[in-house]
Amino acid sequence: MSSEPPSPQLIHPASAHQLLPAYQLLTNALAQRRQTFNSQVILHPTTLAAYALLASFFLRFNLSIPLPTRILLLTGVTIALLSALRHYSEPFLEAAEKMATQEGFERRILRKNGKEMDPKDVIMVLEWEHRVVGVCCVFGPEAEVWGWSVERRYCGRGLGKDLLVEAVKEWKKRNPGKEAGELKVTQDCPCKFPFGLGRSDAWMGIK
Repeated sequence: MSSEPPSPQLIHPASAHQLLPAYQLLTNALAQRRQTFNSQVILHPTTLAAYALLASFFLRFNLSIPLPTRILLLTGVTIALLSALRHYSEPFLEAAEKMATQEGFERRILRKNGKEMDPKDVIMVLEWEHRVVGVCCVFGPEAEVWGWSVERRYCGRGLGKDLLVEAVKEWKKRNPGKEAGELKVTQDCPCKFPFGLGRSDAWMGIK
């Protein structure tokens, strides 16, 4: 496998045989949001400060309780926290499981009678070493970003932005006479990038 990173020049509209791999990349991104959610909660300064304060209380100040008991209580609190995170992040896995079905693929990608793509929908892919490693979907006359992801190993290289820029360019070609003041992100978009992309960002380099 090449050590060189993928090039933005490898971004192009998805061919028929690339639609399913691109969709699978998005379902994986949605499932990974559970891990991201857990990490953000656990590593949040408020969580760490509260946990440190609680640990300090159990291990230092409540001297009437034997040390093994204090350690056991702290372990119980830790398990309870992890269980709560698992409960609240479970919807990400459930959504990914529902999405990763033939019905989900037909409903979200083959939006024209469940058999083919709508000609005005855009799915741009980044292909590297015969694999789809990045995807961006901009659908419909309102320029809705439905899916947008890059494989984790290639994150941090600006490829996500390149995908979005090329997707908007292609959307303008397929929807002549239409303008999108701001890209809209659908509620169920399995994205891995920060949003709030207005005209100045999303249309950068598109003139």
